[in-house]
Amino acid sequence: MGGFNLSAWALRNRALVLFLMIVLALVGAWSYRQLGQSEDPPFTFKAMVVRTVWPGATAEQVAKQVTERVEKAVMGTGKYEFVRSYSRPGESQVIVMARDSMKSTAGSYSRQSGTVGSPTAPPHALARNPS
Repeated sequence: MGGFNLSAWALRNRALVLFLMIVLALVGAWSYRQLGQSEDPPFTFKAMVVRTVWPGATAEQVAKQVTERVEKAVMGTGKYEFVRSYSRPGESQVIVMARDSMKSTAGSYSRQSGTVGSPTAPPHALARNPS
């Protein structure tokens, strides 16, 4: 085996190898800093989760009075690929996957948190700290 041995060459030419490593590291750091950055990337996450909490309610109450209403409201838009929901005692979770054809708007993807209610929601579901 009389072929070229890169390891042996690198050991014989340590100064040149060190110089090339430093130059490549500097070029890499400069290239990284030149990369474009976007605060809002062009792709959108089309999965949305609606989670509601109703302490003390049974799974059946949550399903009928909360989960079904949220599902109907989402399905009424027609802009979904699928809707999956879970109801547990005191908690409801609805997962919505929007269609690829859905256009994103600035307000579509803002995070909402806290107590949100409507006049038709059960009174106990609107209470922040139920007694």
